[in-house]
Parts: sequence; C-alpha cells; structure tokens
Amino acid sequence: MLLTFALAALTAPVLQDPAPAPAPEPAAEEPAPDPFAPKPITAIDVYGTFQGSGGVAEELVRSRAGLAVGDLTDFDRDAVEARLRKLEGVRDVSVMTVLMPGAAIVMIGIDTSMSPRLAFLPEPTGAERLPAEMLQAYDRAGDLLMEGILSGEGGEDVVDGYSVARYAPLAEAETALRELAQAQPDRVRGVLASSADAAHRIVAAKALAYMPDKAVVVRGLSGAMLDPDPTVRNNAVRALGIFADWVVDMEAGPERERLVALLGEHLSVGPLVTMLSSFEWTDRNKSAALLARLVELPLPSVHAAVRAEGLMALGEMASWSSRGHALFSTRILANLAGRDVMEAYAADEAARGAGTLDTFVGGLVRAAEAAGVEPEPAPSER
Repeated sequence: MLLTFALAALTAPVLQDPAPAPAPEPAAEEPAPDPFAPKPITAIDVYGTFQGSGGVAEELVRSRAGLAVGDLTDFDRDAVEARLRKLEGVRDVSVMTVLMPGAAIVMIGIDTSMSPRLAFLPEPTGAERLPAEMLQAYDRAGDLLMEGILSGEGGEDVVDGYSVARYAPLAEAETALRELAQAQPDRVRGVLASSADAAHRIVAAKALAYMPDKAVVVRGLSGAMLDPDPTVRNNAVRALGIFADWVVDMEAGPERERLVALLGEHLSVGPLVTMLSSFEWTDRNKSAALLARLVELPLPSVHAAVRAEGLMALGEMASWSSRGHALFSTRILANLAGRDVMEAYAADEAARGAGTLDTFVGGLVRAAEAAGVEPEPAPSER
C-alpha cells in the first residue's frame, strides 16, 4: 500500500488560542474469536463397544483414552487412537470432536470383533475429474460451514430436495457450486461413480444433489453410500437424508408416490442399517438422519430391517451427549414404537434433566422391538 504524506507550511501567530483537547482515540476492536481455536471438552461419548456381548468394557476405553472433561480439544488424536488400538478385542478406532455453540464433544468409536462390517465398493480407477472451480467452490463452502454453526446461524432450509444454508456467505458459496454442477450433470455423475480421486468424488457427492432429475440424484447417491471413502459416504447419505426429508413433507399425490417408489427401489436398506453400527461417527450420524425420515414413509422393508439389526445401535446413539445428533435415533425409535415423536422429544429432554436418560432410552428400545412382534393368536383362532 502506498501512503502519501502532505506537509503544510506552518506560521506562528503572535497570539494563539489554546489548542483544543485531542479527541480520544477510538477503542481498538477486539479481534473476532477464532472458531477453530482449542476449546474445553464438554463431554466424551463412547460407542460401538458391544459391552456385555463379548466386546470391550466402556470404562476401559475411557481410561485408556486418557481424556477428561475440561481438557482442550487440541489433544493428540493419533496418540489416543494408537493407545486404544492396543486394547484386546479392538480392531479399529475413530476419535473425532464435534463442535457446536457452547459445546465440544469427543466421540470415540470402537470397532470390535462383534461389530458388523460394511462391504465397501472397490476403489474406483477412472480418470475423470471435476473442474478446478468446482473444487474451489466446495472448499469455500466448507470453510464457511463451521463459521456459520459457531455464529449461531447453522440452520438450513430444504428446497427442491437439497439444502440451502441460512448463513448468507455459505449460501452464496453453495449457489456457486450448484450452478457449476447443474451445467455439467453427466460429468458430476461420472466422477462420483468412477473417479480414482476421492477428493473429486467427495465434491461430486455434494454436487449431484443439486440435479433437477431426481432419478439421477437417487440412483447416483445410493450407489455412493458404500464408497470406500468415509467422506464420500457422508456427503451421499446426508444428501439422501435431505432428499427424504423433502419427500416426507410433500403433499400427497402422484409425484410424492413416484419419489417414494424411487427411494424404495434404489436405496439398499441393509447396508444403511449396518452403518448405524459403524465405528465411524459420520456413518452413524448420517445413516440415522436418513433413516429418521425413511421410517416416516410407507416403506415396510425399512421398518423390518431396522428392528432386526439396528435397535442396539439406535439405543446407544439416543444416549449421546450431543442431543441434536441423538434425536435422530430417538425419532426412529419413537416411530417404530408407534409413539408421538414430539412427546418422545419432550420425554427425552426431561430424562436428561433428571439423569434418567438410560432408563428412558431402554424403555423406548423395548417398545420399538415389541411393536414389531406379531401377537400370538387367541386360542379360539388357532
């Protein structure tokens, strides 16, 4: 920056009025807080231990992790995971921190010999890539996402089957990505299905949701649910959850019926339910968010699959300290149990305040299980 200084000629008068008192300098503005600065840990959740079923004791996991509420979030994650992998019966570990306004929750996922395993697709080998400007738009949106959450403007609306952020700078970045994606749908679809570069598939999984052809959206994202990269899976399942949310809220009619049939035809429910038991937090969180909406649609196969394989994991997640993430599982359990969802939410809040959350969740799991059991015929009907 070039600074120009002007020198004024000064003359000294014989008589001079006193100089006015200098104006007080304005107070320096305090720098905006860094949203990524280390924060005190407010809670630690452990999941996937299968304690009581031949798995690993949760207290042993907590002890070996060496973390405590009040520690800062800049701990050495690699070191924590390395310690936990040495525990007998542990195949793998995932440690991550979930940041929200006023909260920093450490999630410790354990993969044991009892954990169901997802069979992922093989690594793609294709040469197709997205243009650089699409990757830049995605990165820009990612930078603004946490900023919006921590500023209290992390909400979003659902428009035409995809999400639109309420935080204006993020919405602007998403618009740039959407316009680029809609201009080249075949390229986006091809990259998601076959590109060897996971970074490009990650962006494509976000971008495909913007396509106006909803059959293309559902088919492409459903295929990406078992991508070998966890962030691709996260983006694909999250986008499907938003799409399902849109379908649930549609007015009854032929278009809603068509989209429900599309979901029923192309979504593979078995792997989706298995994701509920993944040691990867993103798999669990996004599959629960999607299933929370699917159970509200006339898709009987979804109800049956969740009751058969997902109740233990749902009970675990409904007890998470992060209530915003736990309520996906509470919603699923309430629907399966035939209970009013808003009443279940109120009961959940009361149980958290009273310290009886485990009792409440256990009862909800049992009710969901019992609701799927066919009653025995009366003696006169046998």
